[in-house]
Amino acid sequence: AMATVGEYLYVGGMFDMAGGKPANNVARFYSGVWEPLGMGVDGPVTVMSALKVAGSVSGSCVYIAGEFRTATDLTGDTEVRGLARWCVGDPVLVRAVENQVVSEFWQAVAVPEGVRGIRTMGVHPQ
Repeated sequence: AMATVGEYLYVGGMFDMAGGKPANNVARFYSGVWEPLGMGVDGPVTVMSALKVAGSVSGSCVYIAGEFRTATDLTGDTEVRGLARWCVGDPVLVRAVENQVVSEFWQAVAVPEGVRGIRTMGVHPQ
């Protein structure tokens, strides 16, 4: 799966390295350099979409779906059940972790009641 925001290329799939660096199933490419998104997710990514955060100068979020249950970043493990977003660059999207501000992190995305067709994307809500 692939998506772009500005000059960033995001990729997801089933891999453990990107550009010679550890990257669990999801990574981004910018200015000739691959980097992981946090510590990644614990299963394959099958669908990906990216968008700019409304009202921000450089904020963006990447939404991923697949056969994973957990996403890991500096804040630790987050149970995401196959649907998650990685947000970066927006000052309102920050978390405090051990006296430091983390501006890139995973969040679970809830599937609204009554939404159909999620299984066709490879997502299996539990």
